[in-house]
Amino acid sequence: MAEFLDISYKLLYATKPARLNYVYREYLQFLDHYEERIDFKKFLNDFESKFGHLWVHYEHKGLPRTTNIIEGIIRQLSRKIDDTDGFNYSETAWNSLKLLIMRYRFKRFSCSRTKENNGHSPLSLAGVNTKSINWVRFSQKQTH
Repeated sequence: MAEFLDISYKLLYATKPARLNYVYREYLQFLDHYEERIDFKKFLNDFESKFGHLWVHYEHKGLPRTTNIIEGIIRQLSRKIDDTDGFNYSETAWNSLKLLIMRYRFKRFSCSRTKENNGHSPLSLAGVNTKSINWVRFSQKQTH
């Protein structure tokens, strides 16, 4: 199992696509030794099912390696859904989602890994002047 942990760590934290390809070949050789273990095979299949999402950041320059922002939005939605025991109308769900998106777009970063981003919202970093926009009114505009 220690060998699997080592090779999986190398796969997950490869810093360049060339290094990832090299480590992936090592991983395939590793698999030849452990394929007959039924209990381990189920775990490997689950691990490999995530491969399509693990290295997307190599394909899109500037994309972070983490999904922290997405996970934060899902956590906020989960809290909302749990508190109200579900949405009664699709419009209510859509409005809640719009508010979360608007809040994220206008909220200024305070603890960004990129220090220059602190004090700026995602919209202002994109070059949008947000000073004259009332984000609550803006969120109420019909988009569909």
